[in-house]
Amino acid sequence: MAIFKKVSKSGKYQDDLAIHNLITYITRPDRAKSRMIGGIGVNPNCIADSMVQISNAFNKNSRIRLHHFIVSFTRWEYADPGILYCIGMEISRRIGPEFQIAFALHEDTDYPHLHFVFNAVSHIDGHRYRGGKREYTELYHLVRGVIRGFLIKELLPVDYGQ
Repeated sequence: MAIFKKVSKSGKYQDDLAIHNLITYITRPDRAKSRMIGGIGVNPNCIADSMVQISNAFNKNSRIRLHHFIVSFTRWEYADPGILYCIGMEISRRIGPEFQIAFALHEDTDYPHLHFVFNAVSHIDGHRYRGGKREYTELYHLVRGVIRGFLIKELLPVDYGQ
């Protein structure tokens, strides 16, 4: 069973440097070994700058600037990095229409995991993602639904000889 973890650190993720540091961390070649990196609404060559640009355009460059969450898997759940990349893209596709998002697959541990970072400022109208309990629950269910969809797709093609 996949594990969902929202990463929140008091006083963190509140300036341009924090955005650059977190994007640099999730995209590090020693962590994202297969270079399975993607996102929606960001320039893949300068993800952090894309997010800073939106925050500055809406003059929302204080308080929490981004949100970070991780989805971990066991090797027996998904051995294929391509499937994990597809899961990452589907989650990003669902968040991306409103908020810029980037993700990277880390394969440096016994548990492959996807790191997601999304801008707290909407690129549509500049409103902020609140990140409260209700939003956390919605995010959890969104992630769970995407993962279930991939599990169902893998389990459906069973022929019982009918």
